[in-house]
Amino acid sequence: GGFPRPPGGGGGGGGAGGPPPHFRAPTWVPVLGIVTCAYLVTPLSGRATADYWLALILLGVGVVLWAVNRMVVGKVRFDAGKLDE
Repeated sequence: GGFPRPPGGGGGGGGAGGPPPHFRAPTWVPVLGIVTCAYLVTPLSGRATADYWLALILLGVGVVLWAVNRMVVGKVRFDAGKLDE
């Protein structure tokens, strides 16, 4: 089965029930997203220094929990092929 098509054929271009063409964003869109995110995570955005200390502490707690889990449980083998079953 292919992808469902809207009434009127959908103007896809996949043809014969194939998938529709992939959406392509202009290059400036992800670049703008990267720049915006970089600005928002820096002190330039006006965040208090305490916010960065809290983030550092939470990251540290996460790393400690991961390490404890890794020591107790060990490395888990994961087979993505079994997800379809």
